[in-house]
Amino acid sequence: MSLDASSSFVLGRSPFRFTWDLASDQATLRREQAEHDIWRGSLLPLFWIAHGSETFHACKATVLPAESRLTSAGGTVALNLPGHGRAQLELTVDEDGGGLRFTALTVTWRSDRPAPALHSFYFGADVMTPAQRRSAPSLERPFWPNWRAEGFGLPSAKTAPMQSFFRCWDFGHANLPLGSFGPAMGAPYAAAFPRPTYGAGAGGRHGWIFFEIGGPADGALTFQVRSCSGAIEWRCREDLWGAPPDLTRSWEHPLHVRWADTLWLACRDAYRAYPRPAAPTADHQKTFWGTWGDFKIGLYDVPATADRGIDEMAADLVCIDDPWESHKGSCRPDRRILPNFEADLAYARGRGLGIGIWMPTGWIGDPGAVGLGPDDLLLNIDGYPIRSNWALDPHEGDRAACCLDPSSPRTRAYLRERTHRVMRDYRPSLLKLDFGYGLPGPDGCAPRDPAFRGERLALTLSRIIADAAREIDPDVTLLGYALHPLWHAAQDQLSMDDLGDSGATEAHGHRHWSIWAALAGDHGLAIMGSSGYDWAADDDVLLDTIVLGAPGANLPRKLADGSPVPPAQLARRRLLMQSHRPARRWEPWWLDSAPGAIGAEPEVRSWGRIEYLPDGSSALTALALRDPLRGIDTRGVRWQGRWAVVSGSDEDIFNAPEITAVPFDSGWLELPRPVRPARVTCVERQKETAHVDWTWHDGLLRIEAPDTSAAGSAFRISSAD
Repeated sequence: MSLDASSSFVLGRSPFRFTWDLASDQATLRREQAEHDIWRGSLLPLFWIAHGSETFHACKATVLPAESRLTSAGGTVALNLPGHGRAQLELTVDEDGGGLRFTALTVTWRSDRPAPALHSFYFGADVMTPAQRRSAPSLERPFWPNWRAEGFGLPSAKTAPMQSFFRCWDFGHANLPLGSFGPAMGAPYAAAFPRPTYGAGAGGRHGWIFFEIGGPADGALTFQVRSCSGAIEWRCREDLWGAPPDLTRSWEHPLHVRWADTLWLACRDAYRAYPRPAAPTADHQKTFWGTWGDFKIGLYDVPATADRGIDEMAADLVCIDDPWESHKGSCRPDRRILPNFEADLAYARGRGLGIGIWMPTGWIGDPGAVGLGPDDLLLNIDGYPIRSNWALDPHEGDRAACCLDPSSPRTRAYLRERTHRVMRDYRPSLLKLDFGYGLPGPDGCAPRDPAFRGERLALTLSRIIADAAREIDPDVTLLGYALHPLWHAAQDQLSMDDLGDSGATEAHGHRHWSIWAALAGDHGLAIMGSSGYDWAADDDVLLDTIVLGAPGANLPRKLADGSPVPPAQLARRRLLMQSHRPARRWEPWWLDSAPGAIGAEPEVRSWGRIEYLPDGSSALTALALRDPLRGIDTRGVRWQGRWAVVSGSDEDIFNAPEITAVPFDSGWLELPRPVRPARVTCVERQKETAHVDWTWHDGLLRIEAPDTSAAGSAFRISSAD
């Protein structure tokens, strides 16, 4: 259909109604019978264009109705860019009517002048009217964000304590990273997980809308909040680094708008638009014991760490972490602290452990030592190699490294050759790729080749390493931190990081992060639950992890007061490292857990894992049980104390031939089991003995655990002798 001045685009999947008046660029999302909009704002792009080095102009796209064609499934919207050219926006409605996707944005600049340089462009911003200018706290720019809602949501936007949901005025004026650039874009340092999310949400008590960038952006993505309004910024800084010369620019999947009752569901549905990972050629659901817990306090005894990993934890591998290298990015051992590196790895292998190797994605501490020079590095505006550190703080310059520019063939060759060498010499079964989020953004530097700029930078570097590693060993596991499905090509297992950002709230932090990590479960990605640095929080971490996937840890050798770690905690970690579920697509059974809302942060309490099995069926294969519930359907499960329950097969916990139940406190567990168990045993570290304190009557199994939690025991329930 042709658009006229009164045309609106309406999607009415109950209970939501999304309306977009393209002529005025005013869109709203409302729930049926609700008095107020869930969200309102604009969707057409606004370009912040550089004229020379100091003059900028705001160009807001407007619709050309006579040249636009739309149907109920989508179509084409022709746009005018006043004074600068024309554009075309391709739209597709999600098949279920619950979202709208911008599949392509193509701009054709005026032919009578060079292609303009983009400082940034925005979704959700408008040029201020004269009346608005009189109320603006700053006139530095003539436009202002216009997405309005009760509040905003961004997975783990704040840490210590973790927070993802905010009232609209809570941020003030804030720049919140959505992609690989964290502190570089003005945000406080934050751990890698769950970034990149490439999206942010707006909403409140009546529902949520999620705005997601669906293509590898050539700018740095941030959610810009000014006062009570938000917008997504795509920062390019071509005024500093030059614009591509072509008069035609295209962006694939620049925006996907998806709505649902909760932000978690809107995120899940948006991410479902991406292909799921192919069936892995190896089991990427790996457990590991990392050296970081020892290395960060100056203990570099790898054999002792390996002994601990196999004897106390029964881990799949020991991961050699930072700072094992002679300099950042060399991927050669520092002989001052690890003089017998190769022998140490051989010792770990001899104990039955695989090897993991930590590798920085884009840092290089001594470029000359590896044959690289300024032409292979990212340069600042003064023409010098820019240096980066974990906080991107100039006062930390003595700890900074140079940054690799993938525009250089020598840089790409170095990354491939370095990865090949590591794979051949050390034969790791896992590479832990880190600090892709620790690179300077476009305000400080940019790759020479525009094809690698913005969010493409970290993804490109990671892809080079991942592809090179798989050339040597197709079964190697690439461990990363990114929640967004675009990163599946560069990571096989999602790590939840080590909770350093949680400070003294590690248990809360892991419960919070677990909600967002479950989004990766919907894609079938292997998940490593990691740990904090505090053994006092570890029981909470383990309870969450039995649902998420595989345990991993970087815990210290002793408690904070210097006393030994209680044997019960060590035993529980060992038991659950041996009992984790394989990587498979699953969804949470929430029970009384909270996926998050304004005033109610995401937190798992009791919850479960419902797996989608290869034959198309589903099964409840794991449970994490905390406080007993009232008024919630638990499928007949009752308990006292905290318990982890996991199936030993693809059948659910009610029917599997064997299940493991781990008590964290004294208490009891009642579990429907239609067939009387053949035996129930108490499993401890060195022995497995018959357990007598259990009953089965009319299909209900009851196990008493009065004292076993103190010893770190578990119960193995078997249907056959």
